[in-house]
Amino acid sequence: MKAEGGAGSEKDLLETYIPYKLYIAAAAVAHLIATTYAREFDLTLPEWRVFAALGTRGELSQKSAADLVLLDKMTASRACARLLANGLISKRKDPVDARALLIRFTPKGRRFYDRLVPFAREMESKLFGQFDEGQVTKLDEMLTEVRRNATNLMEEAEAATTRGHKRERRPIPHSR
Repeated sequence: MKAEGGAGSEKDLLETYIPYKLYIAAAAVAHLIATTYAREFDLTLPEWRVFAALGTRGELSQKSAADLVLLDKMTASRACARLLANGLISKRKDPVDARALLIRFTPKGRRFYDRLVPFAREMESKLFGQFDEGQVTKLDEMLTEVRRNATNLMEEAEAATTRGHKRERRPIPHSR
């Protein structure tokens, strides 16, 4: 990808830097989802993400659900505790790994999820309704590729760090 703007384009970084624009768009969508699901379903965003993982994959370990939807251990634990307290999920010890807990929908949780899915699809339609099917498909493919690239770059950076190839931090230039 070629940089845009030429000389002086560093002043336009916020307007042209795609990772930043992606972050802002994702933050806006996350805020919309969080406020809407809190109002309509009394769910926090982490609870929604755990719930979506269960709806997609069925019974999972709490750790697998957290990993699938990119939640840290404590946030996932709090989300699961609230879903459990509300009778939407149940948990049991994993028969294969006694340290792990498996979570799944209760019948009440399954009914709740079945109500939530059409609402989520309607919100998705409102967000992307102005795009044709080909554009939405292309965006989906691009986002999948961006995530894959980011994951690969993180793995490379972590591998280099563990091999002792720490990158030197660049000094921050001071203005005069």
